[in-house]
Amino acid sequence: MRRTGALLLAILTGCIIASSTVFAASAKRDRDWDACNGSNSDAAIAGCTNVINRGKRETQSNRAAAYNNRGWSYSQKDDHDRAIADYDEAIRLDPNNALALVNRGWSYERKGAYDRAIADYDEAIEADPKYSLAYNNRGWIRYLQGDPDRAIADYTAAIRLDPKDPTAYINRCDAYNRKGEPDRAIPDCEAVIRLDPKGASGGYNGRADAYLSKGQYDRAIQDYDKAIKIDPDFGRAHANRGLAYEKKGDIARARADFKAAAAIPPENKFEQEAYDLARDRLAAPGDQATRQWQPAPAPASPAPHAPDAIASAPADAPKASAAPPPAAAQPAQGSRVALVIGNAAYPDDGQLLPQPIKDAQAMAEELRNAGFEVIAGDDVNKQRLAALLNRFKAKIQKGSTALIFFSGYGIQSGRQSYLLPIDARIWTESDVKRDGITIESILEDMDSAGAAVKLVIIDAARRSPFERRFRGTSTGLAPIVPSAGTLAIFSAAPDKLIDHTDNPNSIFVTELLKKMRTPGLSAEAIFNSAKNDVAHASQNEQLPWVSSSLADEFYFAKPATADSASPPTAPAPAPSTPAPPPSSTSQR
Repeated sequence: MRRTGALLLAILTGCIIASSTVFAASAKRDRDWDACNGSNSDAAIAGCTNVINRGKRETQSNRAAAYNNRGWSYSQKDDHDRAIADYDEAIRLDPNNALALVNRGWSYERKGAYDRAIADYDEAIEADPKYSLAYNNRGWIRYLQGDPDRAIADYTAAIRLDPKDPTAYINRCDAYNRKGEPDRAIPDCEAVIRLDPKGASGGYNGRADAYLSKGQYDRAIQDYDKAIKIDPDFGRAHANRGLAYEKKGDIARARADFKAAAAIPPENKFEQEAYDLARDRLAAPGDQATRQWQPAPAPASPAPHAPDAIASAPADAPKASAAPPPAAAQPAQGSRVALVIGNAAYPDDGQLLPQPIKDAQAMAEELRNAGFEVIAGDDVNKQRLAALLNRFKAKIQKGSTALIFFSGYGIQSGRQSYLLPIDARIWTESDVKRDGITIESILEDMDSAGAAVKLVIIDAARRSPFERRFRGTSTGLAPIVPSAGTLAIFSAAPDKLIDHTDNPNSIFVTELLKKMRTPGLSAEAIFNSAKNDVAHASQNEQLPWVSSSLADEFYFAKPATADSASPPTAPAPAPSTPAPPPSSTSQR
């Protein structure tokens, strides 16, 4: 069974109600209105157009309804620009039309214009404070923006207004799973199962995800079984059941599920994650998969990361002014693996950092283009970070290149730099050592795994609320003493901090990505050039710090010569947690 569009049902019901006065006033059926209210998009567009063309022969409210219906039909054909134009007209004719506002918000959401979608949902709620769908959809956008707490608040409001609608329950269940709170997720998923037992594949899958994070693999498998029985084409359930089997050591069944997931065309970016996960697991050699997915020795439940989305990278870099080095200057560099972390939502901070997620997504995409196998995580807690580091270490081969990128908060203590997961609770110096993970320990893992080239990119020298709780002054990050074969760059020099900005990407990552795209520039030249460009762009307010112990040159992009070897390619990355929730406007 495919997805049922909850928003579609709501809209069609609303349209029928809006146009019912037409039938009451007419002794005979109006075929144009019948088509305009129907579910066939092409017929609805034609019928609504005929109604609109009647002009003032129709009431203003009827014309608004026709524009709304035609807009919805365009949206079903993925023509969201035309849909938005029709919703604009519907709202002009009826400024308090909450239905048209929600529909326009949904089209903006599909276009990726999240702020405009939020504004429409805000207006819809102001026009109709009891409109549960507006709260649900606004919650979804807030979730996509990395604000799970406010998303949960909106889902809670939707449930209060319409406690029999399973849509908000499944969304809240998934949000709790994402926060690493499986015990709060389970009751919501059970509500979905209770309210819609025949269509509760999403409820069973969400509850299974919670059991999986709790290490209750048999119970998880039982629920994935039920989800797949209801919807055999549920790619996420197949992929996640494969993970459960893998953790139990049943590699044969795990691979069967991964094959099933990889054979299901993804409908959206969330199903795409499950699809990529399955392909990644199938590509793992031998029993390596089992080793990579061992739970980290940490507290109770991992916090699933936010959806991995690829953000547009900054503008193209200028052409290299210097002649590229000869091909012989590029050493054999083996495989390439990267761990990319963007942490934006620190509940203990009380604000959302605007840049880390987008910066991490842009960096991940650039590294994939440079031949790296990328392991990515957004808004990860300590256990999740430890699990990702374990997976990263397992991927490193002797003689390979290993890279760590981190954007978020960092603090130094005892002349070591600690990267902070989102669940860090920092009130004293000892809390830093308890909740943080040192850059030095990550480098030690790279060394022990046999990495020949170790690259470190840290954008964590941000002025944070944590340090002020136990220090009179802010100290920034500490310098590292790199072991052989290490190249490191920090977004700000040691003992320096940078302030927040509202730019979509940081100056540091923007300039770094520009240089990484330049063929013929070594990594060390890229880092030093980016350092200078950041200083110039910030008018010397921000000066990155670079340290190198590389013996040979390393290149992200191959030198622009005919005989230079291309960097090795790597399989597509995959999330290491259950795939994200279904669309806010639909359920399984």
